Amino acid sequence: MDELDSFVVLMAVDGDNEIIVDNNTYQLPFGSTVLLPACLSSFTIKANHSKVLMITI
Repeated sequence: MDELDSFVVLMAVDGDNEIIVDNNTYQLPFGSTVLLPACLSSFTIKANHSKVLMITI
């Protein structure tokens, strides 16, 4: 996702996932939630046979 203008909430609702921010990889395992700030220039979600719920605030 490019050019955020609001917070983004990511919830791992199935499987294990990864979030990549500025060439750094973070784990987003099933059942976890993360809040990404609007100041991020971009991020990538790697989901393999899993589901991530994304909500913008």
